Amino acid sequence: MRDFVKLYLFLNVIVFFSWGTAQASDAGFQAVQGTLDLSSWNPAVQKSLPLDGEWGFRWMELEDQLELESRRSFLEPAGRFIKTGSSWKQAVGEDSKGLGYATHILKIKGLRAQPNELALNFSQFISCYRLYLYDSLSQELVLFAESGRVGKTIPEQIYQYKRLLKPLPALQGQDIYLIMQVASLQVEGGFPLAPEIGLHTDFQNKAEHTAWESFYILGMFSFLVISNLFLFLLRREDKPSLVMALFALLMVIRYMSTEGIIARFFPEPVAWNFYISYYIIGLALQLGFTLYMQFFAYTFPRILPRYVLPVAWGTCITQALWTQVSRYVPGWPSLYLQFLLVVFAMGMIMLAKLVLLAWRRQRGAALSLLGISFIVLAMANDVFVWMKLYEFIYIGHYGMLAFIFCQSLVVASNFAHAFRTAERLSQDLQIEVERQTRDVKTILANIHQGILTVRPGLTVGDDYSQYLCEILQDRNIENRNVLDLLFHSSNLNQEQKDMVRTILEGAIGEAALNFEINEENLVRDTLIQDGHGRQKNVLIDWDPVVNEKTDEVEKVLVTLRDVTELRAMEAKTRQQQRDMELIAEIIEVAADRFQNFLASSRRFLEENGRLLQAAIQPSSEVLKIIFINLHTMKGAARTYRFTSMTAIIHDAEHFISLVQKQQMPWDAEHAWQDHERVLAIFQEYERVNRDRLKRVDAKDTVRLDLDTVRENIRALEAIGEIRLDDRLTPFVDQVRKTFFQLYYQDVDHLFAELVKILPQLGRDLQKPDPEVILRSVPAGLTKEAADVLHDVFIHIFRNIMDHGIESPDERQKKGKAAQGQINIDLSVNRQGELQISIEDDGQGIRLDRVKDIAAQRNLLDPKRDYGFREIAELIFVPGFSTAKGVTEVSGRGVGMSAVVEYVKNLGGRVELRLTEELSELGPCPFRLELFLPHACFTLYQAARRVA
Repeated sequence: MRDFVKLYLFLNVIVFFSWGTAQASDAGFQAVQGTLDLSSWNPAVQKSLPLDGEWGFRWMELEDQLELESRRSFLEPAGRFIKTGSSWKQAVGEDSKGLGYATHILKIKGLRAQPNELALNFSQFISCYRLYLYDSLSQELVLFAESGRVGKTIPEQIYQYKRLLKPLPALQGQDIYLIMQVASLQVEGGFPLAPEIGLHTDFQNKAEHTAWESFYILGMFSFLVISNLFLFLLRREDKPSLVMALFALLMVIRYMSTEGIIARFFPEPVAWNFYISYYIIGLALQLGFTLYMQFFAYTFPRILPRYVLPVAWGTCITQALWTQVSRYVPGWPSLYLQFLLVVFAMGMIMLAKLVLLAWRRQRGAALSLLGISFIVLAMANDVFVWMKLYEFIYIGHYGMLAFIFCQSLVVASNFAHAFRTAERLSQDLQIEVERQTRDVKTILANIHQGILTVRPGLTVGDDYSQYLCEILQDRNIENRNVLDLLFHSSNLNQEQKDMVRTILEGAIGEAALNFEINEENLVRDTLIQDGHGRQKNVLIDWDPVVNEKTDEVEKVLVTLRDVTELRAMEAKTRQQQRDMELIAEIIEVAADRFQNFLASSRRFLEENGRLLQAAIQPSSEVLKIIFINLHTMKGAARTYRFTSMTAIIHDAEHFISLVQKQQMPWDAEHAWQDHERVLAIFQEYERVNRDRLKRVDAKDTVRLDLDTVRENIRALEAIGEIRLDDRLTPFVDQVRKTFFQLYYQDVDHLFAELVKILPQLGRDLQKPDPEVILRSVPAGLTKEAADVLHDVFIHIFRNIMDHGIESPDERQKKGKAAQGQINIDLSVNRQGELQISIEDDGQGIRLDRVKDIAAQRNLLDPKRDYGFREIAELIFVPGFSTAKGVTEVSGRGVGMSAVVEYVKNLGGRVELRLTEELSELGPCPFRLELFLPHACFTLYQAARRVA
């Protein structure tokens, strides 16, 4: 590589060495003062001769043929002379742009009369011209040749680049005049290329050779365009090949312009041909250089400074615009040299980088440098030949071909390297794919998940896991319909199956967006039945396999996970957690109190069940009983903080309440479902208490039926009237005592248990625990009466705490102690009834509020006057409440009506007595009195007497 760089530098030195040592050819025949003497010229020796030298010059003269014939001014010596190839500025002054039109005159002396052998050969581009031929002997003026159309204004002018070969007519004299009228109003004029005179046959041979050479070179350029473009189409990311194709195409157009190939097909001059050629030739250097810099930046990335490429493109675009504007703006300066300096500076930067890359043996750098060497040497040769420093052919187009060919080799080399790399990567990829395929097959054979793919037609592919057969207990999987395979014996309904089918059919083969939109509607969790009839709970994942290029779903990957055992374990864990939550609630309540709660709740549920089964459309009375039972049960559950049960009972109670208020129609199925839910939660509490806490059915406990106990009590009471043998009396007394203890519950013990619910009510209402004062006769209550009073006092205590006893702040404002007081008196009245009086030191009944609410509910006859007690007793009306809203403690108007109902069912009654005289409606203290018949209680003295 270093040897190549040295060779490159040596070849550049050769250019300058050749320039310094080349012998300039003999100028030969030259026109002097507008006259060219060819008397000593021998066409047989020197076959062609350029008509160089000084021509006569007449500025801004453009006469037609008639004017020339009439005036014959060309016969007179011209006032000015100009050398061919010189700018008109030399003759007209530096202040002029050198644009305009002029007449050039050349007198040729001593030309032999060889009409069949001599010809004139013309080649012009930047000017349009007309050439007249005048024979001094025959005095005949002939329009000999014309290139384009000559005119005095730009619209009149049409430029045409075209090589012309015209044989000289038969000459009679030895002296002839060449009158060439030239116009150049768009580019600086002049007479760049002098016509050639020589043997016609020689010119014809040259023309044929040049034509073949031109088309050969054009074919080579086109081949390079096509080859580079083809490489780009094969590998779109290969940008250098595209840039080099554009570069070669630019050179094709430029070569066709400079060689006049386009004009060969248009005998008449065409304006657009000139403009295309003019701009392409003008921009070829700048645009070609910029394209090569772009090629260099793509081929050797991150080598050029960042500013070089933008500056190159900016200079190219600026030059194009500048050249365009200069055509129409008079006096617009030409900056062509300045543009060339910018190009030269950037070229030096790029060349230095390229030499460095070649020195470092960067792939393609040496070939690219070799191509630059070819074009530099060819351009230097053409410049030196143009300057006539030595005689040689023009080889610029060959140098350009060599340059593009070398750069194309760089592209091909990189393409081949990329191809070999891709082939190697492809082989590596194939090996990797085979390895991964083996791995996938191993995974599918051993993974404990059911995996399959759904293909077009909803068929199962052959790439499924072996564990799928274990889940489904089916070996016939491949090519089966996925819906039949998975869901033929599942718990999905037909609508769900149709939904899955529609989504899959609309996703496979379509855009991935279709799957994403409907993905959430696919079944994720279902029960299926395997081949042995066993039900399994499976989770299903659906994942699209998307083609990244087309963004289409090729197939759908389905993953099945058998979670039957997991779900069973989860259910067991949830049940255990649930049991622990219930245990935490139950153990906060004493065992006997919880047993009492279960007993009363069971009684309520049994009664509600009977009522719901017996009534298709229940009456308002039945609804009231159901509602009271639920409300009482909820109150007890709320008191004992059985939160799970409270919420479910509340929902059932709420439905009955809406039906009672006629805000919802009766729905027997809804009501029964609510009852079943309440019964289920009740049984769950009962189960946990029995099975987990082992609180019942102890080994040393014997259960007796309540009716049996009751019958034995009556029998023992009857025995008490009979005088027994003294030996039997102790045994009968012991049996009587035992049965009395089973059947009767001590009043003190009952109220001691009831008082325990007050602290919880106080916490719910943010009130301190009230002081309870109990004054009671020694009595025992029957099992039925004790259970009823337990439920009754839950309502009474809740009513007292919510409506009666004020908040601590209100009590202190009234001069009361912050702690409320409840007085309970039990006595036997004259009628033999057990009278229970309950009174608190709270605010009493707001009779004014009671009356207002009763009036709003149309409970009062407007024509009648009501006493204070009558108004107070309205609180016993079902659904009546003075609460402003429904709370967890009260507000539904059930409490006092339930008290009346329960006591009434025992054969007793409830009375309300105002304890103060009133003169107007307002707050009034009261006492609530409950009367139970003798069948509900016994006095211990009587019991002992009977015993």
